[in-house]
Amino acid sequence: MKLIKSFIKYHFLFFSGKISIRFINNSFARKTESSNLYFLKVSIPDKEIFPSKSKLNIRFRVNKLSFFQRYILPVLSTPFYAGFPGFISKKFYMCRKTNTLQGHYEWENKEYINSYITSPAMKFMRIISVSGSLTYTIKEK
Repeated sequence: MKLIKSFIKYHFLFFSGKISIRFINNSFARKTESSNLYFLKVSIPDKEIFPSKSKLNIRFRVNKLSFFQRYILPVLSTPFYAGFPGFISKKFYMCRKTNTLQGHYEWENKEYINSYITSPAMKFMRIISVSGSLTYTIKEK
């Protein structure tokens, strides 16, 4: 039920222009210290000024970074987290050397994070990842 509500809310936000989806040109994308390539940001600009954000960082490896996993899956998965209660923003990162995908999320508070990490979206990440490679950390402000 959570995913259906998230899906519907995302489309309301999208069609009302209240969500921002920015692809970062790979030739100019910022590489982080761990050689991860930052390639996509999804956010609700009105919420980005939220005073105290909680952060969720998810990381997992896949057997092979296919075209689908690099470009299509990040876009197709957007309605299942961007409409989730308390969502503020997400930055996608990937590391081609290690076949690692990362999501750096901002949420209104830890309760929303706890709700998300027990959702079917997180279960899907476990299914597509190399067994035992999915990790996450939560940081509260």
